[in-house]
Amino acid sequence: MCDQVTERPITVTSDKPSFTLQGLLPHSKYRISVAARTNIAGKPVSQEVQTHEATPSGAPVYIRITNVLPTEVAVVWQAPACLQTNGEITEYEFEATPLERPDYETDSTVRQVVRGTRTKITGLSPYTKYLVRIRAFTRKGPGPWSEPVQFQTAAAPEIPAPPMVRILSTGTDNADLIWQEPYPSSGLIDKYKCKYAVAGTKQYQERQFPSYNPCGKEVLLMQQLSPLSPTPSGAKLHCGRIDGLQPEKQYTFMVSAGDRSGTWSPWSEPQVGHISEGPVQVISLNKLGGGANSVFITWNVRPTDAARVVGYRIHVTPVLQHDC
Repeated sequence: MCDQVTERPITVTSDKPSFTLQGLLPHSKYRISVAARTNIAGKPVSQEVQTHEATPSGAPVYIRITNVLPTEVAVVWQAPACLQTNGEITEYEFEATPLERPDYETDSTVRQVVRGTRTKITGLSPYTKYLVRIRAFTRKGPGPWSEPVQFQTAAAPEIPAPPMVRILSTGTDNADLIWQEPYPSSGLIDKYKCKYAVAGTKQYQERQFPSYNPCGKEVLLMQQLSPLSPTPSGAKLHCGRIDGLQPEKQYTFMVSAGDRSGTWSPWSEPQVGHISEGPVQVISLNKLGGGANSVFITWNVRPTDAARVVGYRIHVTPVLQHDC
């Protein structure tokens, strides 16, 4: 009810003991006095009554957009003018839809019912123009929508590619990967995806991983990495397995990081691995130097097998010299 609204008193007559007063305001109190009309003036009887609520006849006003982020904004507004509320405002509803599709019926429209005159609109797309409108409710239902207010979300920060991806090991039909979180991290990364294909085919498949994929301590120790992840850039390490690969094939793997807005980083540098459970063959062994009591040797394996190797065993056998 509006305290500072003054209406002119009205006087009407009736020849029956009942009458319907018209033109009153919804959800408003009135003092009604009735006196009988005779040759002698009668004493009036008074009573205070209240009209029922109605739906609002006005829309929320002074809508402002603040704290603009890539996927959310804050919005504040004021209730409809007092004489247009027509009751106690119980809640508000907002709709935000992309400017390019302003019919408010698309899947990309964000709707929510809230209490109070401020809220956050979340789940928006980065660097996108929107129209938002708001309406008020009483217990009788909703009022009219406000005029649309336009705003634009902020651009999403660029996500760098994972700086390090390695193939930890391979099996008959799988590969275990380890990768480093992009650095510097925006703090918004909530998923990763791996793109892989038989080398040279470009027939890529994808597999998604959640943002938290901790590597086991034994994996980190095998790779001579600390569980506290003191990588060169100080970023975290994640592990994941790709199944369903073709045996005895070389595969190319790449990893990308994504945030809640649906933005993805560029792909990491490709890594190639040989899918096999068989032994890794040393393909060459050479002496590069040495002295009277030492020999410096080096050897090679296929680059696609290198990721599967966790160490080497070197066996030295004296050769019997017959002329000694």
